[in-house]
Amino acid sequence: MRHPSLTRTATALAVPATAQAVDILVAAIKHPGWGPQRLCQDLRGAHPQLTPATVRALFAQHGLTLKKTPRSTG
Repeated sequence: MRHPSLTRTATALAVPATAQAVDILVAAIKHPGWGPQRLCQDLRGAHPQLTPATVRALFAQHGLTLKKTPRSTG
C-alpha cells in the first residue's frame, strides 16, 4: 500500500509531498555534507516513512544534486 503523502511521477519514482519536500530541502541546506541516509535519519521523527530513495527522487525531479562534501572556506 502506498503512503498517502507520496506521489508518483511519470518515471515511477516516489517523490515526497510538499511538506516533506520542504523539510528535506531545509535540512539539506542546513547540513550540506549530509547524504540521503543521514537526512532520513534526521527527519525520521517527523517523516517515519521517508527513505533515501525518496530523497534522491526529490533531488532528481528538480535537477538538484547532493554535495558529497561541504565546500571549503579557504
